[in-house]
Amino acid sequence: MNRERSRLLEQDKQARELAHTEFERPLIIEAGAGTGKTALLTARAVAWCVGPGWELHAAGGAEANAVARRVIERVVAITFTEAAAAEMAQRVGQALAALAQGEPAVGVERDLLAVGDELLRARCAALADEVHRLPASTFHSWCHRQLRRFPLEAGLHPMFEVDADGTLVEAAAAEVVEDALRGLADDPLADDWRRLAGAGVVPPRIAEALRRLAASGCAPDTLDRDPLAPEAVAPLLGRLRTSLVTFFEAEQGRLAALSRNPTAAAAREALSRLLVLLDRGTDPATLSEFLARLEPALLERCRKWARSDFAKTEADALGDAAAAVAGAVSACEGPLDSLAALRPPELSAARRVLGALLGRMRARLR
Repeated sequence: MNRERSRLLEQDKQARELAHTEFERPLIIEAGAGTGKTALLTARAVAWCVGPGWELHAAGGAEANAVARRVIERVVAITFTEAAAAEMAQRVGQALAALAQGEPAVGVERDLLAVGDELLRARCAALADEVHRLPASTFHSWCHRQLRRFPLEAGLHPMFEVDADGTLVEAAAAEVVEDALRGLADDPLADDWRRLAGAGVVPPRIAEALRRLAASGCAPDTLDRDPLAPEAVAPLLGRLRTSLVTFFEAEQGRLAALSRNPTAAAAREALSRLLVLLDRGTDPATLSEFLARLEPALLERCRKWARSDFAKTEADALGDAAAAVAGAVSACEGPLDSLAALRPPELSAARRVLGALLGRMRARLR
């Protein structure tokens, strides 16, 4: 145990030494909470400022405070929160002030600073006067400053806004939907709007869908692609068919003979007919219509089987095959729910409406 502790202490010492002295390559320091990561970053910033940073910017015999200003402004201290960034700036300032007075600074190893005492105090005094210029910030604010400096290079409008909490996108979505509703009488998609309204899809739901599409970066032409095209649904239908085949191989007709449990027999028969439709290569719209005509109790029975929630007569009939049956039905559950919820006419109407709205919204955001 003592040997392991000594090894870890030596690794810690080496990491701290590198933070003070190595500036030609990136360093990654891994450590848990409360182990002094902030103090180490502070020490690294101070070591660079009084050493390599100062030497880099002192050419030409510039006045000390001018050098200190250039050095401080070229430190990039980035962290995750505003509070942590403020703490980082404060600690750097405190360390520089302490060293300027010839006092120890928390986390800074004086022996690792390759600068004489008198020169160190003079540099730290000048740096302390300019430390308010230290660009300590969060990742978001640092990136925002760079984008503000170089908007055209980043492909942005010079007056771009950052919508950190999504309120601007949400407001734009609501405005686009309201504008569309005002002009509905002349809208070629008016029938699609009526179909969605008949299905209970109210304007706030359309605005929310629009907001999500915009936030995801979806392009309007993405909605031109039919999600029910054969190549798109083939994997889903293939998984469903495989699961149904596995179900019948495990069940072996035992549920069909349950005269005292007609719901179980009817659910099994419904799955059998669904497999026949799949073998015929039936399209998703027909499968959806088939499932919509089923008694809700039959689909609910399948959901119970997926959870291994068998009635006593079912469990007795299945015996050792119960687990395999439950697993097969569980694999069917996702595709079945997707098909049961599918409404192809409404889906097509939603794609057309949202595609048009998304184009208008992107123009508004631009």
